[in-house]
Amino acid sequence: MSISVDWSTTPWLVTIPKSDLTLDTGTKYKLTVDTFWQLLRDFTDSPEAIPNPRLYTRIPSTASTPSITELDGTYYALQFEDGAYSVNIIEGNTNIRDVEVKNQVSVNTNNTTGFIDPTYLEYSTFGNGVSVDALSGITGTAYPKGTPSQPVNNFTDALAIAAARGFKSFLVTGDVTINGGNDFTDYTFVGRGQNLSIFTLDTSAVLVNCSFYDALITGVLDGDAHVEDCIIENLTFVSGVIERCILSEGTTVLGGAETAYFIECKSGVEGVNKHTIDCGGSGQGLAIRDYNGGIKIINKTGVDAISIDLSSGQVILSNTTVTNGTITVRGVGKLVDESGDRIISGNFNGATIINELLDSAVLATTLTTSEFLALK
Repeated sequence: MSISVDWSTTPWLVTIPKSDLTLDTGTKYKLTVDTFWQLLRDFTDSPEAIPNPRLYTRIPSTASTPSITELDGTYYALQFEDGAYSVNIIEGNTNIRDVEVKNQVSVNTNNTTGFIDPTYLEYSTFGNGVSVDALSGITGTAYPKGTPSQPVNNFTDALAIAAARGFKSFLVTGDVTINGGNDFTDYTFVGRGQNLSIFTLDTSAVLVNCSFYDALITGVLDGDAHVEDCIIENLTFVSGVIERCILSEGTTVLGGAETAYFIECKSGVEGVNKHTIDCGGSGQGLAIRDYNGGIKIINKTGVDAISIDLSSGQVILSNTTVTNGTITVRGVGKLVDESGDRIISGNFNGATIINELLDSAVLATTLTTSEFLALK
């Protein structure tokens, strides 16, 4: 078995099954802090967990200090599978006492001595991530480099600091190019704001399962991304979740042979121009939910489905490069080709169209003038 999360509770409730514990004797079980971390880490990599906040933070052990694994109490609580038994948490430190939901299980955290150590005091000054500022002029990895007061100016040093301290986040000031051939798998990049930080994602960087927040981003991803509260310009190889983002004038190219999800996004383009989504030919599905504004779909030759829910807006399909698959559009707005002609349900250049939009042109033909103007 593995841990599970009840997403219907507040905070979300993490449950550790009894089968993941090690029997000590009788009804006494034990769980090492590193095993606790591994359970949380494995669940974090699951499709169920990827769209949600990270479960934990961790500091690996050193020659003189124990490991620490802490559940993020802002979002999560924890319980053990109910039953008449006890659990000893050993070989490290946790915050289980602070986030535990009591039941029949008797839990002894038994935190290791030496919890207050210069390494951990230093850890707290980082602010849960390594600070990066390309203009700082600071290089190297010796403390306090990488803290907010001394942000490093390159990601090679930032990665080394993060690995040594157990961080998985970079706190970025200003504009940066994420490159250098570094492997950033599973890392998070947090900017200062959509108009204050620009992240340029270089093709030389490995950016699998990465998350990006509060910045303008452009460049090349490597799949399974989570992009939230950002402005998106030209972005390539997109799969994963794009959430609450502004799509500016440019093109997003899908990739990775997986569905891309756009949740509660908006067009940031004024006038007749639109953000374009290039479906990458075939292999990639597309689900857009609660979208506002205009968007254009091109280069769709595969059978993969597209589903779009408009709050208000317009979807344009390329007359020449959208030729296959089922495209369903619902909500309030209009579905048109590149000439501006309405597209109705049926066949469109080989693609199957399901048009369930509430369209002003249709309303105008079925309502009186006064009724139509009242709706507007």
